[in-house]
Amino acid sequence: MTQPLVYTIRDEKRLRRELELLCADIHDPRGEAEELWDRFRTAITCYPADWSVESRRPVEDVWTFGRTQVRYRIVPDAEAVEILSLRRIETD
Repeated sequence: MTQPLVYTIRDEKRLRRELELLCADIHDPRGEAEELWDRFRTAITCYPADWSVESRRPVEDVWTFGRTQVRYRIVPDAEAVEILSLRRIETD
């Protein structure tokens, strides 16, 4: 079994603030933002540590929960996650 490699989120403070702004029109924006933060952090912070050299290049992905969508880049060599964009998905 491989050991997880724990990633840190670059500019965590800004991401948390952006989540609160994104949730501003919800009854409990701070609580909703905190739940999104916890779920996102859990979803992206652990990856296998035995990646090959070829797969250690930065990888972009999208995480979606409810109406929230986060585009991010995993930077294995820096053991970091960079947030590329954060948005609400509009529903009909």
